[in-house]
Amino acid sequence: MKKSETTPTPSGDMPDGSAQGVSRRQIVRAGLSAAPVVAALKSNTVLAGALGGGQGNGVTTSAFASLQANQGRVSNARYKTDCVVRTPAEWNLKQSEFKNKKFQECGFAANPEGRFGRRVTLGDVLGYEGHDRDTVLARYVVAAYLTALEFHDDRDVLALTTSQCNAIWSGRGNWSPFAGAQWDYAQTIAYFETIYSARRFG
Repeated sequence: MKKSETTPTPSGDMPDGSAQGVSRRQIVRAGLSAAPVVAALKSNTVLAGALGGGQGNGVTTSAFASLQANQGRVSNARYKTDCVVRTPAEWNLKQSEFKNKKFQECGFAANPEGRFGRRVTLGDVLGYEGHDRDTVLARYVVAAYLTALEFHDDRDVLALTTSQCNAIWSGRGNWSPFAGAQWDYAQTIAYFETIYSARRFG
């Protein structure tokens, strides 16, 4: 496998800039469309309007889409930026019995390559070091899933629920985050890398 030339992100993972099945142009386009969102999240204007005091990049999918659509411009709407988010790197170090749960038994179907077989645990997936599209997506999804388990699928504090994580994996990154919206792999990765503070802009 060709060695990645990208540098590690703050989340401890590598962005999948050369994912099979997704062109570099798609990834770059999704990343650029996320840039105004990240800039807005870092601005005092958005954080001042956040519910619960604001914690940074922990936005809901609908808030992320709205900020993207407005090129990061902040309207009178209050964007919730204090969703609880734990990165794959954080979960990899965190002690939790949840990590012993089997990947497939949590509702994640195995992929054809067999890397996510019956015996593979959520903790195993977090430890995978590959940078292909499935491995990157699996790490991101598992971290979000574990966070949802920790907080009992409470939609008031979570960026993603367990059922949303299952939907993301089932569609290999192609899914509907909310009514009327359809995201592809590149958009989904842009969202994950934003909430995991893995995007560096300006």
